[in-house]
Parts: sequence; C-alpha cells; structure tokens
Amino acid sequence: MRRYLYFVTFVAALAGLMFGFETAVIKGAIYYGLATNIWMFVIARFLGGIAVGGASVLTPMYISEVSPPKIRGQLVATNQLSIVTGILVAFFAISQGPVIRVVLSEIFPNSVRAKGTATGSFSHWIFNFGIALLFPVISSMIGVGYVFVFLRLQRC
Repeated sequence: MRRYLYFVTFVAALAGLMFGFETAVIKGAIYYGLATNIWMFVIARFLGGIAVGGASVLTPMYISEVSPPKIRGQLVATNQLSIVTGILVAFFAISQGPVIRVVLSEIFPNSVRAKGTATGSFSHWIFNFGIALLFPVISSMIGVGYVFVFLRLQRC
C-alpha cells in the first residue's frame, strides 16, 4: 500500500510539473495572442476565468481532503493567505508603488533625488498603514456596505 501511495504521489507531482500552472498561463497567453477579433478574445478571457475560478474552488477542497484533520484548517487558511498576499503584491506592483520610484526619480534633480524618492516612499507607506489601521474603525462606524460602495465609486 505504501509503495502504491509513493507511486501515485510521484505521478501526480510529475503531471503537475508537466501540465501545471505555467502551462495554463502559457496556453492562456497563446489564446489571447491568437485572437483575431474581439469575440475570440472575449471567449479566451471567459475560458481563462472559468479555469482560474475552478482552480480557486478545487484547491482548498483538495487540500482539505488530503490533509490530516488536525491541521486541515491551518493548511487551507495558509493557502488562502498565500493567494491574498500574492494578489496584494501584484496590485502594489501595478499601482502606486512603481510610480514613486520611477516618476519621483525623474522629477528631482540629481542632488536631492535620493531624499525626494525616500520621502515619497516613506509617505506612501505611512498613508497605506494609516488606511489599513483606520479601515476597521471606519467600517464599524458607517457600516461595511457603505465602505464597499465608496471603494467601488473610487474605481469608476
């Protein structure tokens, strides 16, 4: 029984390496690149969304099925925390984070460039900390629903 388990684990790991996430990302990029009109692009985006949604549902379910009962919740929570942390890093990478290092370094002359960029980066982190610190207070004062409506209006 144990030898069979090792064999199945090896085959699953090999299949994951051969046909895993990187393959799906590459295939998605190829489908997007081969789109000759807007409808092919929409279909490729739709299928990619279904694949990502399916993976986000199946991964915690698989982890909860194969993990021991004692640490099941911890493993599923760690998986979700890893996903959210990755999304946070990705959003920071495409939001105001690079602006501080690129735009501010071009605005200031060489003599004060380091101080200007450091001040901009420091103030960015302080304001982010303040928003994260005050979010629970504000949401409890005015209600969570209104906070998310406000955040949605900021994206328009």
